[in-house]
Amino acid sequence: MELSSWELYKSRIPAQTLGDCRIVKFEYKNGPTGPAGTYTYLFHKDKFLMEDTMLTTMTNLKFINEAHGHVLLNGLGLGITVFGLLKKPDVESITVVEYCQDVIDIIKPYITDTRVKIIHDDAWTFKPTMIYDFVWHDIVSGVEDVNEQEMDALEKRYTPYCRKQATFYRELDGIKGNLLLVC
Repeated sequence: MELSSWELYKSRIPAQTLGDCRIVKFEYKNGPTGPAGTYTYLFHKDKFLMEDTMLTTMTNLKFINEAHGHVLLNGLGLGITVFGLLKKPDVESITVVEYCQDVIDIIKPYITDTRVKIIHDDAWTFKPTMIYDFVWHDIVSGVEDVNEQEMDALEKRYTPYCRKQATFYRELDGIKGNLLLVC
């Protein structure tokens, strides 16, 4: 089942503040990462974590289209990857590892499907108890936060626990190409 319209994955979560997390809606007439419209941004302690722009959503959509079976997501963000995966009947389970409890607290009430399990943990120390069909690493809040050696180490760490994996930042340059899955 291929899902194609990035607009299907725009966040429906309303603007709000909970703890140190804040969800803000921005109206763009024309932006560098998508057409005019209202976009959702997630901040933690005033640090930008994620947005639902066309660029971000299209990057996640590549992974969503590939994934099936048992899926592990490192990073919850606005939940757009979770919501996209839930549209696929061939996704049996989704385990989300999220470091920030405030992010979990603000997003989890909107995720009611029993296939989803959200764990408050760190992707660097989380100990998987099974082999996942697909793992998606999305734990950086922007390209400026990327440390390529760290991402290599993260992928290496998860290799024994997955059949295929991919990392968000590696996909930013090749949105129209094939997903760079490794394992």
